[in-house]
Amino acid sequence: MHYHALRLYALIMEWKVIVSSTSQMGVGKELTTSITCGHFEGSIEIVGTLVFHLIAFYVPCGVYASLEVLFPAFSESHKIQPAEKQPSCSEVWECLKVVLRNQLLSFFLQLGSVYLPSETRHHPFRFDAKLPGMGEVVFQFVVCIILREVSFYYAH
Repeated sequence: MHYHALRLYALIMEWKVIVSSTSQMGVGKELTTSITCGHFEGSIEIVGTLVFHLIAFYVPCGVYASLEVLFPAFSESHKIQPAEKQPSCSEVWECLKVVLRNQLLSFFLQLGSVYLPSETRHHPFRFDAKLPGMGEVVFQFVVCIILREVSFYYAH
């Protein structure tokens, strides 16, 4: 549970840094303003996390996994492991089931943490229309990297 909370925090902060830094460069400033002013912080957090997972995990994994089917010669020439150590189709599907199960678990935990009713609880993340300064962006990015590395170390 602690690992998932750290990982979730790191992913959300990375997404926030990416959105903030692209908006500071003038790209998507109107979009960022309309999102932050027009939506509940919890919704931004959940949708942002799902979009980030899709772009940063599922799309690259799908591209990488499809190389063997789309470009078999290229894939074969770049494989390091011997053929007997390559995962079977059933092992790949089992891995996908575990990944999706974990994604659903963390998604529902996140939903619960965001939408459980509480009179005194405030959302832990700030989603302002005013963009953070470069110092805050760099600080949050460094903290995210450190948290990700620590959680990766303890998870493995």
